[in-house]
Amino acid sequence: MESKKLRPRKLRLKGYDYSQGGSYFITICSHYKQSLFGEVRNYKMVDNALGSLIRRSWENAASQHPFADFGTWVLMPNHMHAMVSISDDNVRKKSLSRIVAAFKAQSTARARQCFDPAMKIWQPGYYERIVRTNDALEKIIEYIETNPLKWDLDPYNPDGGARSDREPIEDLWTPHGWQFF
Repeated sequence: MESKKLRPRKLRLKGYDYSQGGSYFITICSHYKQSLFGEVRNYKMVDNALGSLIRRSWENAASQHPFADFGTWVLMPNHMHAMVSISDDNVRKKSLSRIVAAFKAQSTARARQCFDPAMKIWQPGYYERIVRTNDALEKIIEYIETNPLKWDLDPYNPDGGARSDREPIEDLWTPHGWQFF
């Protein structure tokens, strides 16, 4: 019997042009949601060497896409959240997925050069939400900025985050966006 490779669900809004001007809230998770990038100490993210490399890669990605504003973002031990706004003058029509794919490819290539040639950093795909209102934008920015404060509640926190009173991140996701925004 041939085993089937699991594919991530398609979460993109059907028919939506992700290269057009707009703001997007994205979440990119580490491979198997492992805590690869550092740890949260006293409610602040402390990068390890790989986390520092990921941070520099994200900042470098921002400089490579002048038509996009890489706004508020946070790196956590096993994921990152970011706001990405694509301007209307995106003449090369680079989509959000191409921006994320380039970041993931470049950060993985750098990590493999520095640490382990077989290293896997990212899970396939990413989560995104189209930000449609200023109210939603404000709530998302607050969520991103306060994310380290909630690390002890994260079900993938290896130091006790898997609690029965906390929903895993996927349970908060719907095809129409995050339930709490």
